[in-house]
Amino acid sequence: STFVAIVSHELRTPLNAILGYAEMFKESIYGPINEKQLNMAERIVKNTQRLLGLINDLLDQAQMEAGKLTIQMGPVKPADLLENIHSVMDQIVHEKGLRLTSEIDDNLPEVLNGDAARLQQILVNLVNNSVKFTDHGTVHVRLFCPYLGKWGLEVSDTGPGIPESEIPYIFDAFRQVDGVATRAHGGFGLGLAIVKQLTTLMNGEVRVKSKVDRGSTFTITLPLVIPEVDVEKGSLL
Repeated sequence: STFVAIVSHELRTPLNAILGYAEMFKESIYGPINEKQLNMAERIVKNTQRLLGLINDLLDQAQMEAGKLTIQMGPVKPADLLENIHSVMDQIVHEKGLRLTSEIDDNLPEVLNGDAARLQQILVNLVNNSVKFTDHGTVHVRLFCPYLGKWGLEVSDTGPGIPESEIPYIFDAFRQVDGVATRAHGGFGLGLAIVKQLTTLMNGEVRVKSKVDRGSTFTITLPLVIPEVDVEKGSLL
């Protein structure tokens, strides 16, 4: 874990430099570029972003195994979580010919207590996982209150589903359902493992319901805590 953390950290610096220069090249900062050059720059950007995502997953996994990853609680707006997930995933979903839809139940507070960055990471990992294994149809995100004192994030898809025998293992690190999926879709198989561990750190639970050829639904249930209001300052604590 220590080795992975060191390597991951050291790799991020040159990759960020590559990404920065590629984006400058794509934006014609150093002069006009033709269509082939633009296509090349976009490929560099896309693949560098993918590498950074893989490295970030490795770094998070190493930190969690070492017990060094902490949760930073503060006011979170559920509407912002959905807005951000669309800004991050809409283009990826569109390129695959899928639809990304979302909803917030009326009974969910406008502001609640949580770690915005880690909640966003959970949503991105779940949506990305659904998009990766879904070839047609829809990925749907729902934020809701299942019962008193709890709130939830739910991501459902119209993908191939997960065999019942595999469900107990899908949250294991470095594991995907089968070798074919791993070769076809890439990745380290850390997305769901990170979701599980982050949820546990937040004192929550993760459940999955799935049927082969009928899609899958992942549900995260978390404690519902409403931020206190500083009456004198009129702000959230």
